[in-house]
Amino acid sequence: MGPNDKFLVITEGEYDAMAVHQETKFPCVSLPQGASHLPKQLMPFFDRFEKIYLWLDADEVGKRSAEKYAEALGPNRTFIIDPSFNIEDFASYPKDANDALRQGLDFRKIMTENTRWLDQQKVLSMSSLINKI
Repeated sequence: MGPNDKFLVITEGEYDAMAVHQETKFPCVSLPQGASHLPKQLMPFFDRFEKIYLWLDADEVGKRSAEKYAEALGPNRTFIIDPSFNIEDFASYPKDANDALRQGLDFRKIMTENTRWLDQQKVLSMSSLINKI
């Protein structure tokens, strides 16, 4: 990751981060303790990025966490990558980025066609957002 990078992909696990970087060469980090923990002390690190993509697991914990973190990171610059979004065959979508790699899927296609914004109705005040982490 370079000092001039303007966007970042955040994944739930290390293997997912490696898969994203391998397939896209995009800067990528993983959450240090999985989907249920985004340490408050890391928030200043994310300030320099104009766009942040969250690609957490496509399970209930991952989806809930992605929405919570999108609120905290800034809903106007954070995108949620959800392979189940915009797809008809739910049985075949990957659970995470590592599954997408093993299935030979096109990461750039997933990241453009299966990315959504946080529902703008859920935006709260900044102090409320920090306390939600």
